[in-house]
Amino acid sequence: MRLISCLLALVLIVPSAFANHFIGGYIRATPLSGLTYQITATLYYNTTEGAAAASELYICFGDNNNSRPVTRTAVQSLSVSQGVGEGISMNEYTTVYTYAGAGVYTVQLTGINRSSTINAGASQQPFSLRTTLLIGGSANHTPTVPFPPASLNLTLNQRASLSLAATDPEGDSLSYSLAFPLMGTESQLVNTALCSQVAVPVRSYQFPNDVRQAGTYRLNAKTGLLTWDVPVAVGQYSVAIIVSEWRSGGLLSQTHLELTMNVFDRGGIPITPPAYEPAQLALITAVSAVDVDDMLLRVSPNPAVGESVRVDLLLERSQSVLLELTDSQGRVYKTVRMEQPALRHQYMFDMVGKPAGLYLIRAESGGKQTIRKLLKQ
Repeated sequence: MRLISCLLALVLIVPSAFANHFIGGYIRATPLSGLTYQITATLYYNTTEGAAAASELYICFGDNNNSRPVTRTAVQSLSVSQGVGEGISMNEYTTVYTYAGAGVYTVQLTGINRSSTINAGASQQPFSLRTTLLIGGSANHTPTVPFPPASLNLTLNQRASLSLAATDPEGDSLSYSLAFPLMGTESQLVNTALCSQVAVPVRSYQFPNDVRQAGTYRLNAKTGLLTWDVPVAVGQYSVAIIVSEWRSGGLLSQTHLELTMNVFDRGGIPITPPAYEPAQLALITAVSAVDVDDMLLRVSPNPAVGESVRVDLLLERSQSVLLELTDSQGRVYKTVRMEQPALRHQYMFDMVGKPAGLYLIRAESGGKQTIRKLLKQ
């Protein structure tokens, strides 16, 4: 099977387009017959901050860099008082595409621009979404994921829970993991059909509880229940998750969903947040080395199924660190020196183009080292 990443971009790059403020969305695939699928991109914009969404988009299907412009097929205004749901425009772009053959394909989009949030950076930043699916074999709908605007309004200093449970027409098993928001490259802003380029994680992204290093931020891998205990700063926060679809133990699809939560100060008796705990991108499923004293190394997702993996290193003392990615034969792919002393170090290793197999991620700090095994599928 093969995985070809492609991009969807705006057709017209005009000044008004740069006023759009993306706050959420995902891509859904629906089987029609054989290798023919209906592809629907659902995008949400904050219309109180930006101009109307584009009336036409380019879809790239992950099939030999094929793309086409897609006209908006539906638009709906959503209004929820006091919050991110106020002035929301839901836009759907739907087309039908026939794949040349069976395989694994990634349908991906890049647009302009993400709304400014505390944990993902300023606006005027291109956003990306993608869904990877298995074409061929049994017909399969990718999951439908929720966008509950009223539930996205959270209260300062109060425990928050948000159900992101998706639905699947075939009743396939679903699992959920935290993710980084995705963004396109600057070149995609002037060339609207660069299907060969791959979107990358927003490297400045922090999970909401990481911003103030307070409390916990967890996603139940089985139920899709997102719990933030507790928000301690008002503002907008970007949320990204991956919904994985399974059948008979095999992975059928992965849908990348992005949302925006808004924290308000509504008074009330504050809840003291629990001890700070760094959020995890995904469950650790591969074999791993034992952590040494004073060092805790985590790699996720593991096994790696996308274009990048995240490394989190927690230290008991503020120190610099060296990170190294090698294969099982000892060939060094990447060495990173993080000279600024800190208790926590994070890094995203690029896995694009690297063959499937076993890799090692080594962390060295203060004369000690620890190694984590990484499996790329």
